[in-house]
Amino acid sequence: MKHAFTFIHPVLINRAVRHFVLVLCLTVPSWSVTAATPDPHNWDQVLAEARGQTIYFSAWAGDARINRFIGWAGDRVREQYG
Repeated sequence: MKHAFTFIHPVLINRAVRHFVLVLCLTVPSWSVTAATPDPHNWDQVLAEARGQTIYFSAWAGDARINRFIGWAGDRVREQYG
């Protein structure tokens, strides 16, 4: 069976997945169900309101390389944002 993205080189797909996960990990702390939405142009406010929040991230666990990357990205987010 041909993959839908056979015209894109696998390295580019892998890079796109890594970028997507990293952006997702960096933006998820700004999401809040109970608090007012902070001004996205005031990143310091976004970080202040997100500080101390718990982030839950689910991903398909079928690929060891992606799982290692998600673990790596989570470590970077934890180091940078606590």
